[in-house]
Amino acid sequence: MPSSIPSPPNRGFSLIELAIILVIVGIILSIGTASWVTFMEGRRVAKTRSVLQQAKDCLVRRVVFNERYPRGKDFEECVGEVGKDGWNRNVGWLRGFNDKNETLDGTMFVVRDEAREQNATYPNVESNATTDTGEQKSIAFILMSRGDDGGWYDSSYGSIFSGNTSGVLLSGSPHLNATNDDIFLIVKGYELTAAIKNAVGH
Repeated sequence: MPSSIPSPPNRGFSLIELAIILVIVGIILSIGTASWVTFMEGRRVAKTRSVLQQAKDCLVRRVVFNERYPRGKDFEECVGEVGKDGWNRNVGWLRGFNDKNETLDGTMFVVRDEAREQNATYPNVESNATTDTGEQKSIAFILMSRGDDGGWYDSSYGSIFSGNTSGVLLSGSPHLNATNDDIFLIVKGYELTAAIKNAVGH
C-alpha cells in the first residue's frame, strides 16, 4: 500500500507581510484620492470662471440693448440665468461709482442721438481695485465667487454684501487676491462703451 504524501502546510501571510501590503494599498489610495480632489477642484474653478464669463456676456448684451448701465434687476436676472458657481453658491457682484462718488446705476451709460449720430457716452468711472497683478482702474463692475472656503478674502466684503449677493465698491480700493480661492471677473467702463459703439456702428 503506497504511503500517502503529506500536503504542504497551509501558509498564510505573516503580520509583517500584511502590514507591508496595507501600507502599499494606503499609499495608492491616498495618491488616488489626492488626484481626484485636485481634479474636482479644477472642475469647480473652471465652472465658476465660465459662470462669471456668461454673467458678464449677459450683462454686456443688456447694456447694448438698453443703452445704459445695468440695473440691479439686470444683475440679478443675469446671475440667476447662468446659475451658481462650482461650489453651488450664488455669484456676488459689486457696482462701481463715478467721479462724484455716486453709485453707477441704470440711469447712466447711455447712447445719445446728437444730429442723428449715435455717440456712446458714460460717466467717469472712478472705481479702482488692487490685485496681485497691480492696480485696476475705471472698473464698471466686478463679478465674484467666494471659492471653496465660502468666505471673502477681504473681510470688508462682509459689510459690502451684508449677507446678500450685491454691493457697491468702496472708495478705498478693495484688495482682490487671485492667489486666494476667491474668483473674480473685472469689467472696465471702456468695455461697455466699446460694446455700445460697436453695436451702433461708431
